[in-house]
Amino acid sequence: MSEILFLTGPSGVGKSTLIKKEINRQQVSVGGFFVERVYTKQGKLSAFELCSANTLDLSFMSQKCHQFIQFDDTGTHWKLEIFSYFGRQLLRQAAQQSPDIILLDEIGGIELMCLDFKGELMSLFKKPVKIIGVFKSEENYLRQKKNSPMTFNVDKEREQIMNEIEKNNGRLLYMNKDNYSTMEEEVKKFMTS
Repeated sequence: MSEILFLTGPSGVGKSTLIKKEINRQQVSVGGFFVERVYTKQGKLSAFELCSANTLDLSFMSQKCHQFIQFDDTGTHWKLEIFSYFGRQLLRQAAQQSPDIILLDEIGGIELMCLDFKGELMSLFKKPVKIIGVFKSEENYLRQKKNSPMTFNVDKEREQIMNEIEKNNGRLLYMNKDNYSTMEEEVKKFMTS
C-alpha cells in the first residue's frame, strides 16, 4: 500500500514551493511531475508546463513542447495530449524506477479529462510507493472551469481520486497562509517517516 499526502488550498500560499523545498532539503530521489508557470519577459503568464520531477534541482528552462495551457492574444489554448503521452510516461517511469518520493504537483483539474492519464494515476495509488503532491482546491477548480476556453467537468473524476487517496489511508491537508509552519512540519514528518 502506498503512503500518500496531498496539500490543497488557495493559490499562492506556497504548497508547491514547500514540497519542492523539502524534497531538495531531504536530498531524496524523486519521480513524477510538477507544473511550472511560464512568464513573458514582461512578467505576464504565458503558459503552464508539465515538467519531470527529475529536473527539480535544475534551473527551470521552458521546453515549450510540454506546455499544456498557453495564453496569447487569441485566447487560451489547451494541449491535453501532453498528459496522454508525456504525463503518462512520467507516471510509468516513477512507478518502474521506485524513487524515494513520487511528486504529483498538481492534480485535480483538466488533466483528468485524459482518461488514460487518470488510469495511470489511479494505478499508481495502488503501488507500494510514497506519493506527495498538490490537489487542486475546489475554489481553484471552479475558477479553472469558469475561465476555460471550452466546457469541461471532472467533478466525478476528482471525487474518484479523493476516494482512492482515502481508501489508501492517504491524507489531504488544507493549507493557507495561517498554517504554513504546521504544514511544513507535516511535510517534513511525511518525508522522513
